[in-house]
Amino acid sequence: MLDDLQTLPSAVDRAVRSAPDAPAVECDGVVLTYAELDARAGRLARVLADKGVGPEDVVAVAVPRSAELVVALLAIVRAGAAYLPLDPDYPAERTAHMVDVARPALTLGLTDVAEWSQGAGGQHAVSPSPDHPAYVMFTSGTTNKPKGVVITHRGILQRMADVQAHYGLGPDDRVLQKTPSGFDPSVVEVFLTLAAGATLVMARPGGHRDPAYLARTVRAERITMIRFVASMIPLFLDEYLRHGADGPLRLVASEGEGLPIAVADRFRESLDVVLYNEYGPTEVSVGVTCLPCREVEGSGLMPIGRPTSGAGIRVLDAELRPVPVGEVGELYLTGVQLARGYLGRPGETSVRFVADPFGAPGERMYRTGDLGRLRPDGDLEFAGRTDDQVKIRGFRIEPAEVAGVVAAHPRVGQAAVTVLTTPAGEKSLVAYAVADGPAPTEAEVREHCSSILPGYMVPGDVVFLDALPLTPNGKLDRRALPVPVRERVALGGPPRTPAEDAVCALFAEVLGVSPIGVDDDFFALGGHSLAAARLVGRLRAVTGIEVPAPAVFEASTPALLASVMATAGAARSGPVPVAQPERPALSAAQRRMWFVQQSERGPAYNVPMAMRLRGPLDVPALTWALADVVARHEPLRTIFPTFEDEPFQEVLDAPSIRLSTADDLVSRPFDLETEIPIRAGLLVEGDDEHLLVLVVHHIAVDGWSITPLWRDLAQAYAARLEGRAPDWAPLPVRYLDFTSWHRDLLSADGDLLAFWTAELAGMPEEIALPADRSVRSAGVRAAGEVGISLDAAVHGALVTLARESRATLFMVLRAALAGLLSRLGAGEDVPVGGIVAGREDESLTDLVGCFVNTVVLRTDLSGQPTFRELLARVREQDGAVHLHGELPFDRLVEELQPARAQGLHPLCQTLLVLQPPATVPDFPGLSCADVPLEVGAAKADLVFDFTGGDGLRGTLKYATDLFDAATAQAMAGRMVRFLEAVAQAPDIRVSDVDLLLPGERAVVAAAPTRVPATLHGLISQIAARRPHATALICGESTVDYLGLEGRANHLAHQLVAEGVRRGDVVGVRLERGIPLVVAILAVLKAGAAYTVLDVAFPAARLEAVTALAGVRTVITTVPDGTADTAPEVAVTPADSACVMFTSGSTGRPKGVLTSHGALTGTLTGQDYVEFGADEVWLQCSPVSWDAFALELFGALLSGAACVLQPGQSPEPERIAELIAAHGITTVHVSASLLNYMLDEHPDAFAGVRQLMTGGEAASPAHVRTALERHPDLRLVNGYSPVENTIFTLCHRITVEDTGRRSVPVGRVLAGKQVHVLDRWLRPVPPGTPGELYMAGDGLAHGYLGQGAATAQRFVANPFGGGRMYRTGDLARQDADGTVEFLGRADDQVKIRGFRVEPGEVRAVLAAHPDVRQVEVVVREDRPGDKRLVAYVVGGARGLRDHARARLPEHLVPSAFVVLDALPRTDTGKLDRRALPAPDAVVVEGRAPRTANERALCSLFAEVLGVPSVSIDDDFFRLGGHSLLVMRLLGRIRRELHAELSVATVFDGPTVADLADRLVLAKKARPALRARASQKETL
Repeated sequence: MLDDLQTLPSAVDRAVRSAPDAPAVECDGVVLTYAELDARAGRLARVLADKGVGPEDVVAVAVPRSAELVVALLAIVRAGAAYLPLDPDYPAERTAHMVDVARPALTLGLTDVAEWSQGAGGQHAVSPSPDHPAYVMFTSGTTNKPKGVVITHRGILQRMADVQAHYGLGPDDRVLQKTPSGFDPSVVEVFLTLAAGATLVMARPGGHRDPAYLARTVRAERITMIRFVASMIPLFLDEYLRHGADGPLRLVASEGEGLPIAVADRFRESLDVVLYNEYGPTEVSVGVTCLPCREVEGSGLMPIGRPTSGAGIRVLDAELRPVPVGEVGELYLTGVQLARGYLGRPGETSVRFVADPFGAPGERMYRTGDLGRLRPDGDLEFAGRTDDQVKIRGFRIEPAEVAGVVAAHPRVGQAAVTVLTTPAGEKSLVAYAVADGPAPTEAEVREHCSSILPGYMVPGDVVFLDALPLTPNGKLDRRALPVPVRERVALGGPPRTPAEDAVCALFAEVLGVSPIGVDDDFFALGGHSLAAARLVGRLRAVTGIEVPAPAVFEASTPALLASVMATAGAARSGPVPVAQPERPALSAAQRRMWFVQQSERGPAYNVPMAMRLRGPLDVPALTWALADVVARHEPLRTIFPTFEDEPFQEVLDAPSIRLSTADDLVSRPFDLETEIPIRAGLLVEGDDEHLLVLVVHHIAVDGWSITPLWRDLAQAYAARLEGRAPDWAPLPVRYLDFTSWHRDLLSADGDLLAFWTAELAGMPEEIALPADRSVRSAGVRAAGEVGISLDAAVHGALVTLARESRATLFMVLRAALAGLLSRLGAGEDVPVGGIVAGREDESLTDLVGCFVNTVVLRTDLSGQPTFRELLARVREQDGAVHLHGELPFDRLVEELQPARAQGLHPLCQTLLVLQPPATVPDFPGLSCADVPLEVGAAKADLVFDFTGGDGLRGTLKYATDLFDAATAQAMAGRMVRFLEAVAQAPDIRVSDVDLLLPGERAVVAAAPTRVPATLHGLISQIAARRPHATALICGESTVDYLGLEGRANHLAHQLVAEGVRRGDVVGVRLERGIPLVVAILAVLKAGAAYTVLDVAFPAARLEAVTALAGVRTVITTVPDGTADTAPEVAVTPADSACVMFTSGSTGRPKGVLTSHGALTGTLTGQDYVEFGADEVWLQCSPVSWDAFALELFGALLSGAACVLQPGQSPEPERIAELIAAHGITTVHVSASLLNYMLDEHPDAFAGVRQLMTGGEAASPAHVRTALERHPDLRLVNGYSPVENTIFTLCHRITVEDTGRRSVPVGRVLAGKQVHVLDRWLRPVPPGTPGELYMAGDGLAHGYLGQGAATAQRFVANPFGGGRMYRTGDLARQDADGTVEFLGRADDQVKIRGFRVEPGEVRAVLAAHPDVRQVEVVVREDRPGDKRLVAYVVGGARGLRDHARARLPEHLVPSAFVVLDALPRTDTGKLDRRALPAPDAVVVEGRAPRTANERALCSLFAEVLGVPSVSIDDDFFRLGGHSLLVMRLLGRIRRELHAELSVATVFDGPTVADLADRLVLAKKARPALRARASQKETL
């Protein structure tokens, strides 16, 4: 009935024409005839069209079940749009999400429909395409966010036609419309009823949940058909059968859930009504089966039947292979009913809609996630969900199987089984049952299950309910199932022991809450990380017991914490006043700050603070107050001279303070050896308005010092206003006391070292960041900053999430930052630097000084965690880290010996800081406002610095040598988006967080496609227009287009006569020449695809490719003769034209099956070069290579001449000769061959107008040479794998491009698409590395005879349908769509923990004036010893210094090998296997040659404690670290009387490097002598 119709409006229109006065819709006594329905829907469609609604638009429908709902749905599809039902029963949050994703053009309410469909307005109807969307239906998503499924008219009409073949609905039928409009079976209810001319009876809103109402309505309204979810059928039967089995009902459909056999049997035994069991997810247009129920043995679920005519079902294993009959596999669905995909969920679309390896090219199949098995009778059985399988105590369990057994108990009507996690973390099966009659006991149900199931599958709990909770769609609402109530200890009893009494009292003190019971939870009462730290300190002080801070998170009630205290050790003693030595050592924190200052000598660790003071300011009182504060806090008046190369603390008498007005207060570095680490300034900004600026070096202050510093200053100012000194209570200890105590504490750090060595084993020493540049500058690194701001609501949600997760806000920020960095390319193992306060003892709370330590926080993002799961990982690891956080960072670096490089922060390049909330000081008579100031120098590559308050505020500080401002701004925006997303939905997968900012282009857009054609068809047209134009030239032979056509026609007839048929593959094994081209063209005219078999192929490869391609015949000779016409073989552009073989990862070649349309689409209608008839092309690439098709058909499809180079491989000398002899204008050569020709035949390209290159990365130096030598040359860099045909991206190279990191591969060709995606198939943000995917006109059919490989690489395209090819190449895309090639995803290597891109090194070396060609590779000639090796053609003198001046040390090759020429393969690419191992050309381990070198070798050996050192040994690789650097510099100062800086050793860490620098070094400063103490003025 519906087979000839393809859209919903056309199906209804036919019913309107057939019986306009028949009742169409009945609702609450109101009847709409078909004519009336048609008129109202037509008027509403006109209004929608006038408002701009049309095909591809979405219109939301927020109308309850009514006649108006049907009018609205019909009107929307009449207008050509797709409808989106917004069910009134849905929560507001779900509805808001649906609207946000679908972005409807309009939302219709009940009033809108009533008003706009009345009156006398004109009718409107468009004819939507069968492939236009008909509706968008949201279904549940794995992240609790529903997914919008887009269904086309073609798909839903096919489903309607298939079920109508079973139902046979007609004008006498009355169908109850009870399914909620947001549930896709409602589509069939409404539109199939109308298409059949039957009457649609609308159930009252909410009536679908009431079985008694439904039973009454079926009888009262003479309903002949109704649909149910399976769980509603027994409830309906109970009510319906109260009045007997007779009635109008003739058919019932069950869908949405598995139908238990017991339910189906009862239905059949009770009613003489056909019951259909239907199966299918929303993604396949409602369903794909329709099985009339029959008697089936067993106690499980009814079979789901066989696929209907418009669908296919495959049962496959994990390798996409069909499983045998009776075995369980995953169900994959095929056919025209497949949805387009998920709105706004491209990654999930590609995961679920995959290439069909068993179908025609371009066909997809839907991966359901359902398990099934094929029965011997041909029907399918549903066997559960892949994601419902659980393991309990190692056993795999299907809850659906257990539920079937529970439901089979004679007194159980319905059952559901789920898995709950107990408070102890164990998984437990829970059964929920609805009794059928008197309820059995829990023990009876468990005994019943034990008689059928093994013990591990018997539910631990059975909960009886009056009814199973249902969603608005009528499915089981698992989230509404109650948690089983078990007996447990009552909460909140009084303390029973002294320990519990103490903890309860301290809970009350710290939290300000009373009374406290022993089971009250610290965090539920408002506790947080800072409160937990206070609690630990108070416990230490009050009880004398050392409770580790993480224990508060694990044991967060007084009872639990008292238990922890029972086994905890005694609190360690805190700092106490002690006598100090003459030259006190630096604390660990001070030593790190001092070393960094000596190394960089910049302002990076200046800590500026500013306060705007409004009101009458007493400047003398403020000056006195500053002096008071400096006198109180010794670190503010401590300098750091050295004695015997060791720094020490010298505390000066209180210096007088002067308020400066200098403008370099913030940016001027401190000289820590002679200058106290604080300076102050006062700027007058207006009447009674001043800006007070304090700048303190980090060596004397940390973030926790800011509050006591400002508080003490305000108190001192108040005292000085009264003419007196401040009367502070004395500080309990001095900073020097802390230093001594802490040094003793660390004297035995073996356990700490053991923990950190294990914790950081195998960690990447550098992570990939989306930087604009890769080289860090030496010395002071300039910094920029951008703001980060989250409102109070988001801040509050993050705090709540932390509390619920027993975590801290810092942990939430850390998890978010690690997730962000991972998504931006950092991988799954992400180290971030964090700060621990180091003030565990209460005596340190009010001290100003530097107590902090940097810790490495390593985050594991493997396994696609949700954010909540990631936070749990962070929380678990964070506790262990903080228990061991006292090991000084420098000590850790010394122990682990990470690779060192100037400007590189060791172990972690990104830091995260959460500052304590800022407090505004109380200056009498003044109002104060904090004013942020910045230094402008970078501490690390990236520093995310947050402060809490009213909302969460922060800054991203970035090193400008790596990042541009726009990149940093985008990164900060992505951090905000990430935090907002996880605050709203903590259970979202980290991979699902949308990082694209508004306005960002996610995809490089393709131009509109063009009309495809066949290769031989276009060439025949040219032969007809220009028969005597020269087509081919080879040596002394030529042939025009007419002659080429005639000879090819003749051979084509012969091939057809020999049995070659359309779709066959024919081998062509001939030397390059005119007969080769004749043979290829003849194969195409015969309807077959050619594969060129190079005569140079080894016999084994020849045998392999002919077998793989299924070659029917091989052409080895071309007979003479011509024919005027070609054979009458129908060939379409979609037919295969050729098979080109490419290497496979298993060593087995892969035959790429490419169509006519792919080749003609790439070589016609494009503008990357001029395709004019006056061009002369050179064909020199190997005949088995895809560039052969470019050079041959690029000429023949444009009517140009093609010069064939004799021989099978490109020969540079012959190429130069041919260009000159024939006036060749268009040439393509590989990048390696281009470099060689520019070096050896620099004038070869004179006269060439356009030159294409590709196949590997272009050399910027050679490209520059070509453009400078030939300024009018059109030089094009092209890129594409064979699988997307010749070129997908092209870029016309300019001289400016040669200064970039690499030459771009350009923008996408017309008709093609590229997508730069992450591993979850989401577009990566601009500038972020991702994997390159390709789609569009050039896409090959796949790999011949390799279905699994095809399905793996040719995947579903979520960006517009069809397929896309996964290249395996890494790339980044600019905001304007230009793509930069970064290398292979599987070629990334690491050397000494650093990620290395050889292409970057190659580009730097190629810029050296003496280098003609260069290649850089990673060799591992000794197991485990990876080294960068540079192979150079030209001069290598000075090349190492050239590299060191431009590259970080880890990117400088360890060996330079000079060659006469780089070895190349037959295709002109670099032959890596022929590169020799480094030999004597490599200079390593040289002996000293000069007096300075001998002295330095001796000093290296002495300081490092090694027997001998060569001039090429690296100080740090031999075990050097920051302390030993200072000793080395001191020894150089004394022995060689030269002054070198720390930075010098980082820049040149070998003896040879330092010896060169000694020549320019300053004379050493005088040795330190003791001096009398004195006052200093600031």
